[in-house]
Amino acid sequence: MNSPRNVLVLTLLAALAGGCAARSNTNGWSSVGGDQATSEGSKAIAAGSLASSPAVDLARLRRIYDERAKAIDGYDYPIGPGDMIEISVPAMLELDDETVRVTSSGTVSLPMLGDIQAAGLTEKQFKTELRKALSQYMHRPHVAVHVTEYRSRQVGVLGAVDDPGLHTVKNAQATILDMISEAGGLTEDATQRLLFIPVDRVDPDEVESFELAGLVSADAQRSRLSKDLKEPLLQASDPIIIDLDKMNSRSQRFALAVLVRPGDTIMALGGGQVFVQGWVESPGALKMTRGLTLLGAIAAAGGPSFPAKKSQVQILRDGGGTDRIVRTVDISDIEDGKAEDIALREGDIILVEAQGGKLVAYGVYRFFSEVM
Repeated sequence: MNSPRNVLVLTLLAALAGGCAARSNTNGWSSVGGDQATSEGSKAIAAGSLASSPAVDLARLRRIYDERAKAIDGYDYPIGPGDMIEISVPAMLELDDETVRVTSSGTVSLPMLGDIQAAGLTEKQFKTELRKALSQYMHRPHVAVHVTEYRSRQVGVLGAVDDPGLHTVKNAQATILDMISEAGGLTEDATQRLLFIPVDRVDPDEVESFELAGLVSADAQRSRLSKDLKEPLLQASDPIIIDLDKMNSRSQRFALAVLVRPGDTIMALGGGQVFVQGWVESPGALKMTRGLTLLGAIAAAGGPSFPAKKSQVQILRDGGGTDRIVRTVDISDIEDGKAEDIALREGDIILVEAQGGKLVAYGVYRFFSEVM
């Protein structure tokens, strides 16, 4: 009588073997299923430092990066509604130590001066406007202005971070990585995928002329959004997906170094799963955590059972489109330090086969230990 686990493994392996022939990959992975890769797909994979992250996402990110980096010289955040301003005019008692909040209409109300426009001005520009207004009362007034609270300088950092919410951008050089750090960093169950919704939205259609965007159409990007993001509101906001797992180190540094601006939203995704099937003690789904590896997942599933073929453990991974890529690993080599452990990704399926010779002995053991 076959074990349910054995039936599952054999079924999956039969389906795998019955598909189209595996295609080798230079990093040890083979591709199964789907049509032969197109030349355009090959170009996308070979997109240099931008690794395998979809080209439309990266083209949109590149446009934002370039525009914000270009405008950073001499850039100073303007005052905005909700900001708190501390004003000091030592020679005038009414304004010696005045703290006011900018109204929704962008003005502040001051004794003797009435309403003065503040929103849209930098601290230096607002200081100049105050001097002009005070010149009718005093000669060359000395004025000190300091914005003590920038409610208008906030970026939303949400999802799998320690302190989700609105966080203040402290300077014009602040990056996506800085804001994640400001929010306490990623939580234990965070995946390596971020959603970035910039305040200055870049439509996928606008970047199709970019060299990178020519590799992946805007239609393909929308299809990917509908596949990866189930929430209608997220799809409607058309976020840029930063999939760090699918980037090399240079691409990761580029993506995390994009400058942020007030009104941006960063969302860290979490809660993914990996699946361990076959000859392990407790097959099933495992919660995806940062740093989870093949050996760690098998250990979390109770470890290999007696019939397990440790030299033929397979990892099945979504290769994009209709393709699934597979890698066969000898976990004994990993245990002995002869090979590196493999970092897992959300959605990976681990299949642990059985050795035919051990199945008979295992069947006899199970028969006498459970049936008899």
